[in-house]
Amino acid sequence: MLRVKDIAARVAAKCDDPDQTYVDEDYVMGFVQDAYDWLFGKLRLANNQFDEEVLVLGNVAAGTSTLDQYQLSGQPLEAMVLPRMIRWRLPGQSNLYWRKSDGPLDYPRDLNPGGPFLDSWSWMRYSVKLANFSTALDLEITGDFMFDPLTDPDSKLSITALANRTFTSKLASEVGKARGNDKWTTQYGADADDALDDLLIALSKENQKKTHRLARMNRRRGLGNTTITQ
Repeated sequence: MLRVKDIAARVAAKCDDPDQTYVDEDYVMGFVQDAYDWLFGKLRLANNQFDEEVLVLGNVAAGTSTLDQYQLSGQPLEAMVLPRMIRWRLPGQSNLYWRKSDGPLDYPRDLNPGGPFLDSWSWMRYSVKLANFSTALDLEITGDFMFDPLTDPDSKLSITALANRTFTSKLASEVGKARGNDKWTTQYGADADDALDDLLIALSKENQKKTHRLARMNRRRGLGNTTITQ
């Protein structure tokens, strides 16, 4: 898995600075997140499942009305872009006992005092709202998640290796814009678009091979579902 510093070296070579005298790691870092966001957006618009993740929040306290605390920086839902399904079970039960909660609704149903289950949920202003429930529950969240942020040259790219050329070319194009070099901007911008087309074709073929998608590589925590307990 490549790191940002590896991509930066490729960008420097494209921009006639193989010794990285000015297109060094720190310089490239200034463009990294914008290029990363661009790539994420392109892939998401193509409806690829690369960004789907399943997380289990263990022992969520009775009466919890929102998952905002889990969406704070450093928390398990920090990178969530869009929740798609929520299931619930009593803490400690096996996976056979997961039950789907209705949602996303415009508003969660107003149940008072609520029962030992999660009736419904909604997605409002980037916040998950929950119907009232009267006992602690495990909640399984299936949703779309942003790539892990790239914060320094040692950050690892959490996307497929097929995206490296796309990312490198997009960064070189951004450097061209910043340096006022129209040739780099145009040439590497076109290269990024061509590489993106190849990437989307490759991902489409991979998706066609899958008859049933159980889980994917969890970018932050290994394979499969992850349980977060309170």
